[in-house]
Amino acid sequence: MVSTYLSYDLINRDMKTSISRVAQQGLVERQTKYYKENIGNVKSVDEFLNNYQLYSYAMDAFGLGEMTYAKAFMKKVLESDLNDQNSFANKLTDERYREFAAAFNFTASTKTVQTEAQLDKMIGLYDTSISDLNDSLAEETRYYKAIIGTVTNVDQLLQNDRTRAYIFQVFGIDEKTYTYAHIRGLMTSDIDDPDSYLNQKFGAAYNDAVEKLAMKGNIELHGQVTARITAIDTALAGTELTDEERTALEAEKVTRQDQLTQLEAVLPPQDEWETKLAAITAQQTTLTNTVTQYNKMAQLAAAFEFNNDGTVTAGGAQKADNIKIMTDAYISSAPRVTPTVATLNRDYFESKIGSIKTVDELTSDARLLNYIKVAFDLNDVTIVTATIENILTSDLSDPNNYIATFGKNDKRYIALREAFNFQTDGTLAEGTTPQTTLQTATTTSGYMTHYNDKDDAADEKALKLFKSDIRSVTSVADFLDSSAVYTYALKAVGLDPAKVNVADIRKVLTSDLQDKKSFVYTLKDERYVKLAELFNFKSDGTVGSPVLAQSEIEMQTMSADYIKKKSAFGTEKDKEAAKKEAEYFTAEMQKIKTLKEFLANDRLTKFAMESLGIDPKSVTKDQLEKIFSSKLDDKESYLNKEMDPVFRRLVTAFNFDTDGNILHEDRSLIQTRRGLYETLDNYLTQTLETQAGEENAGVRLALYFKRMAAGTTSYYSILADTAIQNFINTTFGIPDELGNAPVDTQVAMMKKYFDIEDFQDPEKVKKLVARFTIMYDNAQNTTDPIMMLFNGSGSAGISGDTLLAVATLRAR
Repeated sequence: MVSTYLSYDLINRDMKTSISRVAQQGLVERQTKYYKENIGNVKSVDEFLNNYQLYSYAMDAFGLGEMTYAKAFMKKVLESDLNDQNSFANKLTDERYREFAAAFNFTASTKTVQTEAQLDKMIGLYDTSISDLNDSLAEETRYYKAIIGTVTNVDQLLQNDRTRAYIFQVFGIDEKTYTYAHIRGLMTSDIDDPDSYLNQKFGAAYNDAVEKLAMKGNIELHGQVTARITAIDTALAGTELTDEERTALEAEKVTRQDQLTQLEAVLPPQDEWETKLAAITAQQTTLTNTVTQYNKMAQLAAAFEFNNDGTVTAGGAQKADNIKIMTDAYISSAPRVTPTVATLNRDYFESKIGSIKTVDELTSDARLLNYIKVAFDLNDVTIVTATIENILTSDLSDPNNYIATFGKNDKRYIALREAFNFQTDGTLAEGTTPQTTLQTATTTSGYMTHYNDKDDAADEKALKLFKSDIRSVTSVADFLDSSAVYTYALKAVGLDPAKVNVADIRKVLTSDLQDKKSFVYTLKDERYVKLAELFNFKSDGTVGSPVLAQSEIEMQTMSADYIKKKSAFGTEKDKEAAKKEAEYFTAEMQKIKTLKEFLANDRLTKFAMESLGIDPKSVTKDQLEKIFSSKLDDKESYLNKEMDPVFRRLVTAFNFDTDGNILHEDRSLIQTRRGLYETLDNYLTQTLETQAGEENAGVRLALYFKRMAAGTTSYYSILADTAIQNFINTTFGIPDELGNAPVDTQVAMMKKYFDIEDFQDPEKVKKLVARFTIMYDNAQNTTDPIMMLFNGSGSAGISGDTLLAVATLRAR
């Protein structure tokens, strides 16, 4: 009779070939083909359970063949929420049931409009958009200055996307609706030339509007002057006036009468005034808009020096003053104060402050006023222009000054007062400047410290509102209706909420990112792709599950396996370290979008491999790339031909296609990709062991133990697995009767014979299998001349090395 070890070794020495032989067996091949072709058609648990061929195949694959009859029980297993530790499958002590449930899609993925990882990414993008805005302002301004000096024709500016956008930003021209010929005509117009495009096309309407508005103003002014003359006459008729007052009124009357004479010289006959005034009033809005639009067009025309034909000498397209006005206007048009904007404001302040003579002159310049308010952190809504004026004219030596009485000696008020040298009447003493060099430096330092405080506060408020409102978003419609959500999200990816098409945003959010023909990609703008990636809407606009590089169940399973392996024989500290590593893995995997990103993170790949019992040092990055790019169904692919089957489990645990992009898992399918290939692989392994057991039950036990050893980390788990317990009892000659003893007694007995940590060492497992085969054959009364050499001495006392040598001799 062939020894158990020889039979085992014939199978185990080339497991891949052994499994391949089983796969080629007619019945096995047909059953496997049927399973692969039909499992995708099943849509419900009941349909699965009622298809005996599919159901029994899967049950056998997970070693649950003896439970195939228990459909009601298995239905509860399959419908368990594996995310819930108290669910039916999770509470069963036999982990095979949880593994079985995890191979199928009956546990729904968590539906969420945005994951924590997506939220973190959005916040990061929002912060990045701020720095990008600053870089863009500086770079686009540099580019414009460089190009404008080389331009010899207006078309060079308008046909250059960047310079055109720069000009349009300054003059508020809509890129989507502008007319090329119109803008070109304006830029080549001479305002003083009546034959220029501007004046020929819009001059008449402008002049008519100006004339009518002037007429209306003159008629109204005539009435006001007439009323004043009447009031003067009434006052002069009185007797209470002093000589000085009378003289002043008489002089004013003469002036007013001269004014009336001048007005009547340009006005139509008085009997036409009422009719004309009514007509002009009815046209007021149109006339005002005509004047406003013309002035805007005139500004564009005046900004450039192009000839009527659009030509200009190189370097002459724009005067230096106009270049500065243009670039300053572009930078100032930014939606927030970036470092570049702040620098521009600083330069403006420092260039102007030396020429200021009074407080009123300082506060009447809105830009200067805002600068000092920001510099001294005086942006409270209660601080108005009058507040600043009172501060700057306070006498600090007077205990009853404004700062003391109304400002309660606010340190900010005092700092502002001490930064300027105005007298209490708002003027400067002879020979005094508004600020010394040191005072200006102090003001500038304050501004550069506080310039973004207001924007930062607004950002913080915007994020808070986003987080609050996003909780109520259950559809794309809700997203679009929430100003807080819509605005923050679009700004985060660099889109202007006021300029985009809302209908486009709806289509973007419902696009399939895995389909390169979907709407989001037709826009040819990476910002829209980023927006779609931040949220989890389905094509119908409802909330779906996030598209991840690894499913929630896989992350959870891999994390649990990792923690189990790292803490099984370690300290509590080791367990805590493993948990932290699992938290890192789960958080970072939600951010991974490509295989390249995954493989670039050694910490993630190491975690994944160690969770499956793979030594990370045994695999190179090149090998990992080949493994993940292999076709799973190609027997000749690198993965299937060159690598251990455990690597197929690694590949299918992630949702990468052979190009390294994320697969869009179809949740309508009954089985996950990993679940399908795990079922197929398990079925062949189980069939191999079953067939081996038909000839020799000991071979089946040996193969089973070798497969399960690394995952067995507790003496108590041995007692829960009849097959492993049988293996151990046979290997160490433990009487079956011990099975009736208390559990702790059985565990104590096993500890005397072996250290369970040895199960993690392949060499020690090999020796245990060798010992088992000899003890098994001995128990079966198999005649063995070699064993007779030991003359009946207790085999339990023979060393593992000796028994391995004996088993090897048998195999030979």
